[in-house]
Amino acid sequence: MSRILVFERSEALLRDLVTVLERAGYATLPVASAEELECCLEDHGCRAALVDVRGEADLAWLDRLMRGAPTPVVFAMGASASVELAVSSMKLGVRDYVRKPFRVDHLERRLSQQLQALPLADHPVFRGADEKMAALLREARAAAAGDMTVVIRGEAGSGRKTIAEWIHHASHRSHGPLVRLDCASLRDSEVEARLFGREAGAWLEQPDASTGLVARANGGTLLLEDVSEASPAAQAVFMRLLEERMTRPVGASVAMPVDLRIIATTARELRECVEAGEFREDLFYRLDVVSFGVPALRERPRDVRALAEVMLRKHARSIGSEDPQFSEEDFDQLARHPFPGNLRELDNLMQRAAVLFPGSAVDLARLLQGPSASAPVREPTASCLNLRELERQAVERSLREAKGNRTHASQLLGINVRTLRNKIRAYGLR
Repeated sequence: MSRILVFERSEALLRDLVTVLERAGYATLPVASAEELECCLEDHGCRAALVDVRGEADLAWLDRLMRGAPTPVVFAMGASASVELAVSSMKLGVRDYVRKPFRVDHLERRLSQQLQALPLADHPVFRGADEKMAALLREARAAAAGDMTVVIRGEAGSGRKTIAEWIHHASHRSHGPLVRLDCASLRDSEVEARLFGREAGAWLEQPDASTGLVARANGGTLLLEDVSEASPAAQAVFMRLLEERMTRPVGASVAMPVDLRIIATTARELRECVEAGEFREDLFYRLDVVSFGVPALRERPRDVRALAEVMLRKHARSIGSEDPQFSEEDFDQLARHPFPGNLRELDNLMQRAAVLFPGSAVDLARLLQGPSASAPVREPTASCLNLRELERQAVERSLREAKGNRTHASQLLGINVRTLRNKIRAYGLR
């Protein structure tokens, strides 16, 4: 949750700003006077600030805010029509100068867009010194500057979705929607309707009209998650969309043009999927205009400590506890941990540490064993199970180890997500 400093001398406007921001999910630090602001300037801990600016004297507050670490996103709010005051504010690094009166909800939306479009290097999960991440940041910035189709490769939990979201919010399409489609869960019978919608009466069992994801993404970005797991029927529809850039609801006679960007994520190399006959070659070349990979956490061990500290601080603050204490040996051991769940696994560990060891030394062995370590599962012997039961046990165990993440579980089993989904259905697993 981002914390917003709100400095506004008008009590009524301050109250309105705080109400709207907190309804939007932000924490706020309301300040009603210059004296209060002076007290919290040095250590406000806020990611953004809305500052009442009434004259040249107030520029000093802005200057001190902008020198903070990390530098927050700052909006100046002023009733003055002085162009010089607005220009001086912007020169200090203020993101925007907002003239009063303004609609508070409009300001909240503009602030949200700015927060979402923060430099990728500022995102907690991408902090660190690893050269692979530095190269990734350069590629992501270049992708955000253009409008081409992007494929982001990487293991489950490595941050593919976060990068895709940042590219959207840092691009000229940030004002438009970001619409997601989970390709691994898309059934053949619903591909057309999910993507393009349907006219009223097109389906007897569902007589009402529906809007497809493509129409919802118009003017923005369509994110195809785990595109390598799309069925042949879905791949054919994706190919048509990329070629025609049109949408026609099921049952409609007229197609409408759409303006959208497509970003795809994949846990498998699409070229290998093409060679295995699992992915259309023409679709591969349509998608693979710009492509880059996200390194697994085990490939950037020097970053583990910095990432762990950020995550730990976040979870400790969320429950109002003191930070658990990791030793140097603990961090060295964490850096050598394989982290099959990548950033998601590290985040889970830090959340567990915040709950189990508030303000005290961490028992790393207990932490790494997980919550079910006290009741280990006894593995059955092969002699008492038939082949079908052995397979069911393998699927069940992979889901347990992957904490329910089907993409990760399929990687552990060496099968694709679609095959895993069929086995889950066949064995009645959830």
